[in-house]
Amino acid sequence: MLTEARLSYALRITLRVPLLRETADPSDAALDHHLVELLHVNDQGEEELAARALVYRVRRFEAEDILKAADADGYTELLEHVCDEALDRDGNPHASFSEALGEVCCDPLILDRIEFVQPLHDAPMLRALMARGILDTLGRGMEILFLPGGARDFPIWERALGAIRVGEFTVVSAALELPEFPPRGTLGDCN
Repeated sequence: MLTEARLSYALRITLRVPLLRETADPSDAALDHHLVELLHVNDQGEEELAARALVYRVRRFEAEDILKAADADGYTELLEHVCDEALDRDGNPHASFSEALGEVCCDPLILDRIEFVQPLHDAPMLRALMARGILDTLGRGMEILFLPGGARDFPIWERALGAIRVGEFTVVSAALELPEFPPRGTLGDCN
């Protein structure tokens, strides 16, 4: 169980983009790659890598075919599935997502799986807090965040982010107000 004293974490987000998009590989021009690292900060202020994830921001209208761009470098199954089933060729989410969320969602973010380097830190609450930090930092209000894990992980995404299921996808809008998480006095119940 995590305690308040052990809950000293920070996110480090690195963005990789080509300097000249016009001459870049189509997959690099169509997708921004955010490496997100969850750092555990000890009492002395030293940082230890606890987890990492990739977040892809789809650059709408930057590729002739977003699915081809996602497939070009052998990207992940989730990214390819989102690009194939949830986005049109230009990278726009299908209207069913905006309808389900009650918000206009036009800028897709895809959170790839979260990999914990230190098993001690692998807890559903940290996954949820990491996703909240990503949405809070990278979201500007028009984004739709596609989350990993499918129906299996849906309860924690729903509780922490207010996520919903649209077909086989778990999504949340950056425009929605995030629910209180973890609820006051329930820090230990979220593991």
